[in-house]
Amino acid sequence: MSDTTQPAADINVLIRAHDPGKLAVLRRAVNSVATQELDGRVDILLETSGFPQILQLSDFIEGPLPAHISLQHHNIDYNFDSRTLLLRRGIRRAQAKYLYFLDFDDTLLPAGLSTLLSSARLWNNVLQIGNVELVRKTGSVTEHHPYRSFEPNLSDVLHDNCIPFNSYLVDRTLAQSVIDQVPNLSLYEDYAFLLLLLSKAPMHFLPTDICVATYNVSEEDVGKYNAHKPLADRCINRLRQRLTFPLSGQDILRLRRQRRTDDSAPLRALISGYPKVKKTSLRGYVETQEPLQEGTFVTGWCYDPQLSKKQTLVIIAETKTGHYTILSERHPRSDVCPPTDPGGATPGFSGLVPNGKLRHIWVITPQGRQILPHVPQRAKRR
Repeated sequence: MSDTTQPAADINVLIRAHDPGKLAVLRRAVNSVATQELDGRVDILLETSGFPQILQLSDFIEGPLPAHISLQHHNIDYNFDSRTLLLRRGIRRAQAKYLYFLDFDDTLLPAGLSTLLSSARLWNNVLQIGNVELVRKTGSVTEHHPYRSFEPNLSDVLHDNCIPFNSYLVDRTLAQSVIDQVPNLSLYEDYAFLLLLLSKAPMHFLPTDICVATYNVSEEDVGKYNAHKPLADRCINRLRQRLTFPLSGQDILRLRRQRRTDDSAPLRALISGYPKVKKTSLRGYVETQEPLQEGTFVTGWCYDPQLSKKQTLVIIAETKTGHYTILSERHPRSDVCPPTDPGGATPGFSGLVPNGKLRHIWVITPQGRQILPHVPQRAKRR
């Protein structure tokens, strides 16, 4: 049956390959798609460079071909690193509702696509993320274990790429809206692509114990990544700085619990994602700054009478050396905000700010970020 007469696919699986000498490894990846336990159609987009001939599904599968699987192979003659180019071509070519990405040397687990698809459909998620099984080869030893042991928040992902390319399903229109902005980053183009997705849509995770694919890593792979990392880090940092990331209330609460003080990059990225505002209904100021051996202990108060009690104010200290700390110690202040006030019962804040002198106290609200004014320590509480 030709592609023009087949029903529309539910998922496009994009596989990129640039080494025709590894056809056996590629065959394993394609077979893992063909054997999916899925009630729906899958169209494989095989994007390659330097392959001598166009391949058909029958070139990968022995015996009867599965009726719900089709394959389109597109090849280009390209003598340079083609990873980003093949990614762009495949995403632009996609027509299914959802896109899934599979590296040629990885494999899907039997229920991988159905698990991601059913959850995405149930909750109408445009970015559905699962876990993967890490297969690490060191010499003659092969280790198997889950790639992640926790559910990362936006701060974690902005700091480091902890979401493998083959762990998520994404809405095609979302992917196509950002793909032209992906820089040419050998081996790191998937991370840049993920950051662009996260600037448009929230993450939705399956439970950590649910793996959808295998992610194979060898000593050779580690060496390649390390060789490209310095240049990639500079490009990724520039990308982070120009993007705005929506922060969910769940992420805010996680950040407050974690109280990150040793690594400011995630907080800096989150703060920069909010517009700076000057006039809002926010009330409050920084009252005291007590120098200690470990840093500066800061106290103050703030609340917004126009926010409901369920809306969270995030208070972040910025030092003159560029470090950021969440001040998560909140407490009632009946002298400035009675418990019946719509702003809530915990307008007071305090906390230790390490790593230098205080520069600003930022308050993050749904409207944006605002600097709290400083007052002399002898000032009366309002």
